[in-house]
Amino acid sequence: MGELLEHLRDTLAKIRSQLDEIDRLREKCFELSRRLIRQCSAAIKHVHRNERNEAEVALGAAGEIAEELYGIASTHPEILSWGFVQDAQREFAEAMLIFTVAFGGVLPTPEDLKVTDVAYINGLAEAVSELRRLILSKLNGGDFESARKLMEIMENIYYELLPFDHPDAITLGLRRRVDQLRLLLERTAGDLTLASQCTTLVQLLKRSAEGEKR
Repeated sequence: MGELLEHLRDTLAKIRSQLDEIDRLREKCFELSRRLIRQCSAAIKHVHRNERNEAEVALGAAGEIAEELYGIASTHPEILSWGFVQDAQREFAEAMLIFTVAFGGVLPTPEDLKVTDVAYINGLAEAVSELRRLILSKLNGGDFESARKLMEIMENIYYELLPFDHPDAITLGLRRRVDQLRLLLERTAGDLTLASQCTTLVQLLKRSAEGEKR
């Protein structure tokens, strides 16, 4: 009996030590995830303000945090299944993708960003929502050509994501996000059409007014 209990104590001590380590890593990863999300939010804000340098600084800091998070997860893969880690990686993918679309360049891969494939595709879906904001900003500034190009990118991303019809347990809610994008595309297309019609009407009124003056 004594030998049995001693063996059990040794086994439980090892398990407790492992759980203590995971708990320590959880606290560390939670803090890293919060910092990563803050940097990504700042970067997206700068993108919408057309502040490229500031956005690059924020994304550079975000990249360092993502790298550290990935390094921890490489030794404890279960970390990647934690919800707050997934959220942070998704936000980072979204911010990087938005920045690339807004300022040009080659879209980074999940490997480039040190995020999971699922975080990447969900980040891509959420990036489309941010593209709508960019389009509305371009329309308000009268830059219809840029707005149309961004609309084309929105549509292409949507159609590329459609084939991902896997269960939510695998893609973590991607189908719901993609379904929402369809309505977003319809609204944005309507905004483009309305803006174009308003511009045409204004031009016609100006020409008519100029003709009356003559």
